Amino acid sequence: MSIGGFANKVAWINLSDGSVAYKGVDEEDARKYIGARGLGVKYVFDNGPDVDPFSADNILCVMGGPLTGTDVNMSGRLAVVTKSPLTGTVTDSHMGGWTAAKLKWAGFDGLVFKGKSDKPVYAYVEDGQVTLNDASDLWGKGVHETLKTLRERHGEACDGMAIGQAGENPVKFPCWMEPKLDGYRFMIEFDPGGAYRVVQRSGVDYTDRLGFIADQLAPEITARFSNGCCIDGEILAGNSWGLTTTLVKTEKKIDRSRLIFYSFDLIEGGSQQIIDMSPLHRRKARLADLIEKVDGLNVSMAIHVECSNVEDIKRHFTTFVETGFEGGMIKDPNGRYEARRSRAWLKYKPWTSTDGRIVGFDEGKGRLVGSLGALKLKMPDGSEVEVGGGFKDAERKDIWDNRDAYLGRWVEFKHQDDSTKVASYRFTGFLRFRPDMDEASD
Repeated sequence: MSIGGFANKVAWINLSDGSVAYKGVDEEDARKYIGARGLGVKYVFDNGPDVDPFSADNILCVMGGPLTGTDVNMSGRLAVVTKSPLTGTVTDSHMGGWTAAKLKWAGFDGLVFKGKSDKPVYAYVEDGQVTLNDASDLWGKGVHETLKTLRERHGEACDGMAIGQAGENPVKFPCWMEPKLDGYRFMIEFDPGGAYRVVQRSGVDYTDRLGFIADQLAPEITARFSNGCCIDGEILAGNSWGLTTTLVKTEKKIDRSRLIFYSFDLIEGGSQQIIDMSPLHRRKARLADLIEKVDGLNVSMAIHVECSNVEDIKRHFTTFVETGFEGGMIKDPNGRYEARRSRAWLKYKPWTSTDGRIVGFDEGKGRLVGSLGALKLKMPDGSEVEVGGGFKDAERKDIWDNRDAYLGRWVEFKHQDDSTKVASYRFTGFLRFRPDMDEASD
């Protein structure tokens, strides 16, 4: 090979018979596809489009690039490329750390796995050679525990990756799904001394109204968590948004016994502003054990279901919505807790579209002064609704500058229904104008 940056060596590992073949990198492929993801996709494509992703004929490519192992910034990435069992097409995942560089320093541009072993094995790479070692004692362990064991076995300088329990099972799309509760999100924070606060994520304190819920948790909390803890959850009264709002927001003393705190996470430490690095499944186990021992009628734990593929998600989502929930929350069972929006949590809500006729306009505020803030629509049943979301800035400006031309036109907007009310539209968003309905009503 006349171009630099390559070790010019890829190990093709046959898991079925335990053999390893060492091949160079084709220079034309290297020039066209460069390396890492590019070469991995080429190998997967050449392996055939009809291969079953879970069959022994599929390949898994672990690939570095020509700059891997050098001092170039951002060059320490490793690409894992294969045919996805979820989508049926090529998929790739990327990781940082030292694994990519150490693979190159060990003499390889990549590893390509194919076949199926009759027992758990792991590939050990050192000084230009690959050996398959028995991994029976590692089977069932988590990723962190697996790598810890391998470093104890091969030295602290050893690096690598593991498939984890999801890969062992094998799981196409491992996640948990909870019903999306239509209430108010609250955090109950317990200090190390046992003092508590009931607060919204914004920091607004509701302890004076909702402290009775924390009282039910306090005995078990103080007995278990000497450093304090924070419980995240949703408060609601049945499936009535109106009743929940009244019981939560009313400042005067009223009977709030119909409110239930549905907990869904527990973070050790007394403040919601921390990040808990322990995986969700461990936090859930701690929470379940706690709630089971709590003696109180106003404390419960939100249910969750396991989903292994998109079909599972759709099926459970449909069940949640039909039961009266707002939608679903998809969560990574290995995800950490963050007191902000997190990629480990994903909302999944249903939307409905409805048509209404423009009867008025509200000017925007702040940066939207001089353009549209919201449309006022009259619905076929005579009710009115405001739609302020879903517009591009240019659309807002045009509508506001030409209000007379838009008055009376029909629009389609999306929304979420509140099943406890008639003609109630929540979380509205503009979709499109309906000239066909304009013509029909003229």
